[in-house]
Amino acid sequence: MSDGQSAPIMLDTILPEDLAAEPLGGELGCSFSFSRNDEPLLIAEGVVGSQSQAIGAVKIDGTVMRLTKEGKAGFGDMSDGASFTNGTVNARVEVTGEADPGAAPSESPLKTARLTIARGTRQIVIDGFYACGP
Repeated sequence: MSDGQSAPIMLDTILPEDLAAEPLGGELGCSFSFSRNDEPLLIAEGVVGSQSQAIGAVKIDGTVMRLTKEGKAGFGDMSDGASFTNGTVNARVEVTGEADPGAAPSESPLKTARLTIARGTRQIVIDGFYACGP
């Protein structure tokens, strides 16, 4: 029988209805997606110019898990990557490149990035795209 700590991590995309009942509550957000057109695998929101903790979410095995941003609080510290945890699950976004040259100019340009999700003795690493802004 698996205790969940050593079972493989099955990461799912987060759909709008997943957070409809319990929004993250920030003014601006960031998201990590596998590709340019996919739903996000991680969403995070924070308040601009605030020290209140930014909140993130991932969906593992069909369950949305809220995560608190580590380190400096608020939205302003997330654009170059961030780490989140809930004590059981850890998520880290590392920006690996500049704005995606294939994307149209916008206030929230896609950057190439790497998402690492760890739970117990297991982890998964996914290369994709990260964007922050409105």
